Amino acid sequence: MAPATAPPAPMGWPTPKPLEGVKSKKRAIFKADGAEVSVAAGDEVVDGVPLVGMSLSLESRVAALGAGGRAAVELLLGDSGDAPGIFRQRGLVVTRLSPELAGAGADAEEHLAAVAEALRRDRPQLVVVDESLAGGAPGWAPAFGRLIRGEELKGFGGGVVLCCEEETFAIRRACTERWVHGGGKVRQEDGGNATGLQVIEDALLAAKDAAARGSADAGTKKRGKQRGGADADDELQALVEEAKSLSEFMFEENLVKKARKEGWTVTLLVSQAAGGGRSLCGYMCHKMLPAPRAEFFIERVAVSQKARGRGLGRQLMRWAMEEAARMPLDTCSSLTCSAFDWVVPFYGKFGFEVADCPEVLERDEEFPQTWMRRPNVSLV
Repeated sequence: MAPATAPPAPMGWPTPKPLEGVKSKKRAIFKADGAEVSVAAGDEVVDGVPLVGMSLSLESRVAALGAGGRAAVELLLGDSGDAPGIFRQRGLVVTRLSPELAGAGADAEEHLAAVAEALRRDRPQLVVVDESLAGGAPGWAPAFGRLIRGEELKGFGGGVVLCCEEETFAIRRACTERWVHGGGKVRQEDGGNATGLQVIEDALLAAKDAAARGSADAGTKKRGKQRGGADADDELQALVEEAKSLSEFMFEENLVKKARKEGWTVTLLVSQAAGGGRSLCGYMCHKMLPAPRAEFFIERVAVSQKARGRGLGRQLMRWAMEEAARMPLDTCSSLTCSAFDWVVPFYGKFGFEVADCPEVLERDEEFPQTWMRRPNVSLV
């Protein structure tokens, strides 16, 4: 395990080693079509499950989902050689990023340092990032979250496979294809976002960073050359303004000022139009309460008037529960909220129950509230 005093890891991913004869990043460097694997299905193992249409290139970003995806990953990582139904480019290096690199007792920074060292050592053309929720390594969960959200993964010059149990918002954002088990086979399919929904997890921090970039680039040629990035920053600022307007309408408060005062994180749910451009669907304000409370506390949930009736509040709650499930119980033992009485049934649909409030709240006679709690079902 890395020393306890390990500094934050430099996370620039190195350029992959060149592969002889591979001049295009679109060319397949690994294929599996007709090869067979064994897939765990509950307490049983199904043998002879064929892999269909699997192909990886230096541009690939694939989510390997569930037991079927994991079985395909194990074949990718193994020494399949010239096995029937398998093509592996000569000289191909595949590196697995998992908690085993630093050890189960490592913290997030130690895991990231071990990841950086493995990438520098191997310079792989393909990287497997393993979620390893059941690996008994609580420090790996936040490290995995940072890896899949990082700019380093997006800009990596090789292919990436994310091995995970389910396709969360973060996984869907990082990947364009998926490996899934169904219909008696494990197949590769497009990972297009069928819902068109995206999550901006910390919108105020992202907007602050965008504003800083705009100030730094103002009046320089750099901004002109990076017009696409500037447009995205302007769009983000517009989304935050939409959320502020919704906050004024729903809660009669300035979202940005209130969030900064109370230490809230503001997460936006946005819809991606087919032709580009995003519009606000809703937002959630939340904050982590440290141990001994160890709670993911939901402060606000709001859905845009024009987007209501489409289950978008449910999508925001799904995101919150996914995030909490990837935290150890000593970090997040429960999700809590102080719900207006008329939305108690809404939270009840997600397993929240009325509970004793651990703190004294000022009673609002006009808008009475009920304290609710849902135990966190941690996967870590």
